[in-house]
Amino acid sequence: MEIIYWTYKLNTNKTPSSNIKSLLYLLRFKTLEFITWNALPKEVGPNYKYTIHDVSMTGEVSYVKPLLEKSINSLKGYLKLFVDSDESFETKTYELLLARTYIKEFLLTNNIHDLVLLDSDFVFNLSSIKDLKLIPVRYDQCKFTGNVTTKIEQHLHLRHSYISLLDNYLAIELDRLNLSLLEEKQKNEKKNTKKEIQLLDVWVSLKEAGF
Repeated sequence: MEIIYWTYKLNTNKTPSSNIKSLLYLLRFKTLEFITWNALPKEVGPNYKYTIHDVSMTGEVSYVKPLLEKSINSLKGYLKLFVDSDESFETKTYELLLARTYIKEFLLTNNIHDLVLLDSDFVFNLSSIKDLKLIPVRYDQCKFTGNVTTKIEQHLHLRHSYISLLDNYLAIELDRLNLSLLEEKQKNEKKNTKKEIQLLDVWVSLKEAGF
């Protein structure tokens, strides 16, 4: 098992939903890694608890925040370009709705309540600064020290805040897309109304002329 680092980069050759799915995959709760200052025992009993001194989730909160913010801003710009592109209305709507569905699934399955609702086979990486290796551990096998629990909450809050913000951007682009369709419809209606008025003027003129 390898330590997970921040690797996300916007790919303009992929669809908006694919880019967002890749970001969510990197931010998922599964990337949570525990760190112990103790040496890892060779054998442990069924009730053994690993002492956790620190936690990482693709890095410290201070490391992840600017990278996540940059990624969200890149996605925001890409979404605007996509909505303004020559893609069909149906394709644009499908992509935006699919991306929002991915986000809803992420917010449901990656929240603070997962700490007590995890499946028994759901494991995290545990690294020891003394052994310089990783082993898989379950959440219930860990004993937290200091502010580790607070750090976990900060990581989850950071992700939920920015992903919720991204969802709001998607909602705005969907609204903008639907408004553009209505505006186009209104323009066509105005054109048709103008033609009807012109035809009516011709008809009135012909009637007054005795035709």
